[in-house]
Amino acid sequence: MFAPAATPPDITRNLHRGAVKAITAPGMREQFAALGAEPSGSTPEDLTAVVQRDLKKWAKFARDANVKPE
Repeated sequence: MFAPAATPPDITRNLHRGAVKAITAPGMREQFAALGAEPSGSTPEDLTAVVQRDLKKWAKFARDANVKPE
């Protein structure tokens, strides 16, 4: 789940708590399992780190492959 960059930390924490509660509810876990998915709740800081890492990786890939926007 993403929120605008300027979202206050207390709102981000509340959104995170609500999302974790929702995806770990028994009914939701069953629905995810039926789709072959396993939800995992990380922290907003963990997600930021993953996104930053992936941005670097895919930016390098695009540069190396000479990908140009159309």
